[in-house]
Amino acid sequence: MKVQLERRLPSCPEQLECVICHQKFIVPRIRRLLCNDEGLIQGDLCPHCLKLKTAAIQHKLRQQSGQLLQQANHDRDQSLSLRQRGLELLTLSQESLTRPSLYTWLSKRLEVLSQETQELEAARLGLQSCACGHRSKLRILFEDPGDPE
Repeated sequence: MKVQLERRLPSCPEQLECVICHQKFIVPRIRRLLCNDEGLIQGDLCPHCLKLKTAAIQHKLRQQSGQLLQQANHDRDQSLSLRQRGLELLTLSQESLTRPSLYTWLSKRLEVLSQETQELEAARLGLQSCACGHRSKLRILFEDPGDPE
């Protein structure tokens, strides 16, 4: 498993639930996503759980897995989805954890700062990007609300 860094998009909720501790936290500019070895996102990590040692994260994932598998035995309506998620977490708990290097953190921060700066400059100049990536000037015409003669 690895921690992947991604920019927080405007459509992202202000608060998310940590995949490890299930506590709600305010999402920073750079999201910390826990991914399995195949690159599938398992969920967001809160700042507290990001600081945990690999063994502690693996232990918490195994606990969650056990709880979900037990719940699957009791809840027949959702047993397949609970069992599947429990097995995913169990598999994830057996993978070693790769964390981003300091260089990766700094690089992502610069990338986010650059993107935000470009967006602000485009908004200031009235530029708008189309789906094909070309930029065009956006013109806003104001009518004079004077006499309608």
